[in-house]
Amino acid sequence: MKNETYITVKELAERWRCSRPSVVRYLKIHEAKVVQLGRNILVPSSEVARLEGDNGL
Repeated sequence: MKNETYITVKELAERWRCSRPSVVRYLKIHEAKVVQLGRNILVPSSEVARLEGDNGL
């Protein structure tokens, strides 16, 4: 298994220039694979690439 890097919702909000709640809604709508540690949501970089490629973000 390869080592995966993870991106936080805050980092995605900065990258996509939107609010953190918007990122969370977007992840839920598109059924993204995420890791949730308490209140922290981490998104694998491969999943971010898939979302950005599929939806032109």
